[in-house]
Amino acid sequence: MPKNENRPKQKQTLEQSFVTFHKRKKNTLSFVQYGKIQKIPAEKIRLDRYQFSCAETSLSKLEIMFIFNTADRDALSEHIRVRTQTRAEGLTVITKIKDRPVILTSEVRDTISANKPASVEILFRTGHVLQGRVRGMSKFHLMLSVNDKKVLAYIHGIHQIRVKERKA
Repeated sequence: MPKNENRPKQKQTLEQSFVTFHKRKKNTLSFVQYGKIQKIPAEKIRLDRYQFSCAETSLSKLEIMFIFNTADRDALSEHIRVRTQTRAEGLTVITKIKDRPVILTSEVRDTISANKPASVEILFRTGHVLQGRVRGMSKFHLMLSVNDKKVLAYIHGIHQIRVKERKA
């Protein structure tokens, strides 16, 4: 009997399932980072623990704020804006976990969980502001639905998050 036969299959992370989905569809992904947006065909991407890589380049996950399908750019554009005041602060990567502020407190996580799909407004460290609904949440990621398009947001890139109240 093979060694791995009795092992339960590991569940994919939000990140892995997002990339796998786009690989199957042969989409190009846009990586919003500090100071730039990089486009990479999903089928060329190799997902490692701390980076995305392909033959041409590698991207540190700490540099990435959020990822979306490049083909969805027009549909997302009205829901993404840039807060110039935050961008002017010139925030950079916080490499040490202990130095990162806790943005998703247990109170915020509980509010999001109780109101799924919770409407949120997220301000990233780059000044980008996204408005959408939280469809999934993990220790490191938020899966958002923005104008019915999926966006994978990295929690380490969030500067502020506001959960919008549900209308009764």
